Amino acid sequence: MITIHSSTRDGSNSGSTTGKTAVRSAPDLLGVGTPYPNPSSGTVTIAIALPPGNGDFSTELVAFDMLGRQIHSSRQNLSAGIHNVSWDGNDASGNRIKGLCLLRARVNNNWLGQSYRVVIE
Repeated sequence: MITIHSSTRDGSNSGSTTGKTAVRSAPDLLGVGTPYPNPSSGTVTIAIALPPGNGDFSTELVAFDMLGRQIHSSRQNLSAGIHNVSWDGNDASGNRIKGLCLLRARVNNNWLGQSYRVVIE
């Protein structure tokens, strides 16, 4: 399951949802943060910054095993702003992942930054 928490530039929390979010202000650049906590025994969170644009962004968080196989994917339409997207560490079938995996974020079908190694305990 994916959970999204959104905040404004001043750091105030505008709530959480599992769908579309509204944010009062937006970052100037498109970007992605480092997943935390790492290692994780539960949920892993990654920040995605979306600048003002024309409408919503098609945003996807994808997890891969170390053989490069996609084990989880979740797609949401998000508005401009900073969104903390959390992954519960389960695969697409709901089974708990254990060990090393890679997390990547994609916005409007373009990969953001690098792949991040995450250890799920």
